[in-house]
Amino acid sequence: MALPAGTTRMGGAGGTTASAGREKDVRGEIARLDAEFANSRPEATKAEKDTAHFENRKTAEQGLSESKAAPARSPNQFLLQKYMKENPKATYPQAKREVEKIIAGQSIERSFGSGQNANQLRSVNTVAPHLLTMRRYAAALAEGDTGIPRANQLLQRLMVETGHPEVTNMNVASGIAADEIVRLLTSTGGTEADRQKMEDRFKASWAQGQIFGAIRVAEEFVGARFESLEQGYARNDPEKEQEFEQNMLIPDARMLYYDLK
Repeated sequence: MALPAGTTRMGGAGGTTASAGREKDVRGEIARLDAEFANSRPEATKAEKDTAHFENRKTAEQGLSESKAAPARSPNQFLLQKYMKENPKATYPQAKREVEKIIAGQSIERSFGSGQNANQLRSVNTVAPHLLTMRRYAAALAEGDTGIPRANQLLQRLMVETGHPEVTNMNVASGIAADEIVRLLTSTGGTEADRQKMEDRFKASWAQGQIFGAIRVAEEFVGARFESLEQGYARNDPEKEQEFEQNMLIPDARMLYYDLK
């Protein structure tokens, strides 16, 4: 059957100018990939060149197929076309990988702006000053510390009865801190029982070593969440790590974080 005017056969029956254009694009990409291989491997044997040529054809055909399959006006395709225009020497797979990195970075920024990671970051920035404040109130109990929790309990009951604020200050501080620690370290935000258990870990009647030891353990678990959030945001990029530590952490959180490193 005769072809419509203006079309030509390409590689057998059924070929059209469309298939000819596609073949031209593929040949051009193969030639570029072959040239790159030749420049990088001038000592390559004919067999190695033939193998590379075969792989380059598969790469070129796959890249063209994926490029045609994506909606021309989608944001991803727009970024891909923009990247390839700005980096004409990049292969399609290389450009695709770079665009995927850009898209992943945008997703991370959104998550830390208003998603679950944003909530975690808020909790981190809230817990840090609470832990530092609890240290200060625990230190205020040092004068009455006998080194024996039972004796401390009796002495502190007398302190409360005579109007000394140190014990009540510590109890209030530990209650508030426990609430935030549980919220940060649990995926569900924790229950009232979880908060009470955490608060019981910071008894004012304990000896100083016990109180500060318990606070330090809590700080180390919070520090692990610091690390997790930073890794999720920066992904080992030094500039992003600096941005996280300097711009996304409040001063108290940054001070605690550096102390834990």
